[in-house]
Amino acid sequence: MKRFFLFLYLFSYFCIGKISAQLNGQFLQGQDGHVYFQATNISGTYFNATVIAISEYNERKNSEMITVGQGFILGPSTPWRWYWVQGDRIYVTYPNGQQVFWECPYTDAAYNVSFGGGYYSPTNNYVNIQSETGAKKGQYKVYLNDGKKYINFYDTWICIQGKQRFHFSGNWYIIN
Repeated sequence: MKRFFLFLYLFSYFCIGKISAQLNGQFLQGQDGHVYFQATNISGTYFNATVIAISEYNERKNSEMITVGQGFILGPSTPWRWYWVQGDRIYVTYPNGQQVFWECPYTDAAYNVSFGGGYYSPTNNYVNIQSETGAKKGQYKVYLNDGKKYINFYDTWICIQGKQRFHFSGNWYIIN
């Protein structure tokens, strides 16, 4: 009987530890001038979590299942190479299904880099991109730079001004 209660106690402790697994998170500006998200594990237990970073600014999304030890950091010099923009969100889903999110209050300095004498300014316009075979690649926001229209296609700025198609990484894409 003692073994049963010991088992029940250990099982309860394990379950409660998994349910209460929590992170403190914050956005910081690193010494390199870039914005980073830093999460610190305050539960004291290792756990698996799903981490999703979403940017509406340039239609990016990245997700990964990670084992959270003491915590994690996401930014341009980490494996995800994530450049944060004000309004980007990071979601963490704990093992018990609970989900929390943080919203970035800053924009990484890399987005203010001059290009061709101007800056990328988002518009309210979008274009649909598909491969030559007709496979849909998605809808992309149109940006203005030095009076010309651009899209951010796989983290590369593509000028679409006056074009119906463009070449990227060995393939042709159609602009609709």
